[in-house]
Amino acid sequence: MLSKGRLDALFLSEAVFLEAIGKLGHSNLKYKSVVQKVRPFGIYLSKGYLDKNPESLAKINKAIQFLYPNIPNSEK
Repeated sequence: MLSKGRLDALFLSEAVFLEAIGKLGHSNLKYKSVVQKVRPFGIYLSKGYLDKNPESLAKINKAIQFLYPNIPNSEK
């Protein structure tokens, strides 16, 4: 819908938006972006999920350390 010009506005995560337009081959300069609110990102993994997928938390923590190497572990 975005690539067909059928949307006038979107309300979503900036990262999701940038990835979507990148996949379409569009530049973010083609769109106007307005930040509604800046909030820290959080994730919840239930004990049940972790019981079924015990490697998940270690993989997520490794990815965070890779993406944000300068953040002390106490702040992650």
